[in-house]
Amino acid sequence: MFTQREAPDTVLEREPGVLVMCERCYTIDGIDKGKFIKVSEWEEMPTAKEVHEWNGYPMSNKCDTAIIFRSYGLPEGYEIEPGNVEAWTGAYDQIGYTLWPAFCRWAEDGVVVEDMDNVPDVATFEEQFCGWWPSFYEYAMHFAEDTGLMEDTDPGSPLRIYFDWDSWVSDLSYDYTVTTTDAREGGVFIYRNF
Repeated sequence: MFTQREAPDTVLEREPGVLVMCERCYTIDGIDKGKFIKVSEWEEMPTAKEVHEWNGYPMSNKCDTAIIFRSYGLPEGYEIEPGNVEAWTGAYDQIGYTLWPAFCRWAEDGVVVEDMDNVPDVATFEEQFCGWWPSFYEYAMHFAEDTGLMEDTDPGSPLRIYFDWDSWVSDLSYDYTVTTTDAREGGVFIYRNF
C-alpha cells in the first residue's frame, strides 16, 4: 500500500511538455522539426529563429512564428497552449514526478474541477487522492482498521464473526473512483468522490 505521497517507481511516468515548431515551415513546407520543451524547462514562448537554431533547418524571411505543435504527458483531452503553460508548470511543480500519473488518470476519469486556465485543480486532486493500492478491497480493509470500524466490538461477538465484509466493501466503493494504473505491479489509484 502507498500513501498519498507515494506510488510505485515503475509507473510509466513522463514529464509533460510541448513540441514547438516553426509555423511556416510546418504548414507550407511540411517540415516537422522542432524542439521538445519540458514544462519544468519552460521560460517563455520561443521565437521562430530559436526553433531554427535548435533544429538546424535553414530559416527563410517568412519564418516569423513559432507554435506549440503538440502537448505530451498530459491527461487525455488537455492541451498546453501559450496562455496556460505557466498553469501546467505550476501544477506539475506541486504534484511532482511520482504522482503525475495519478493526477493524469484522475483528470481523465473523474469529475474534475478546473482552474481558469482549464488545468485540473491540484488542491482538489490532493484532497481526493487516496493513493495507489493493489486493490480496492485492500484499501477498504486498511480504511476499516484506520477508522476503528470494529474497535469497540468484542473479538468473539457475532457481529464481528458474521460481518459481511464483501457487502461492506461493495457499499463503500460507491464513495470512490477506482482506476487501473499503468504500473507493472498493476493495482489501482483510488480517489474519494465528493
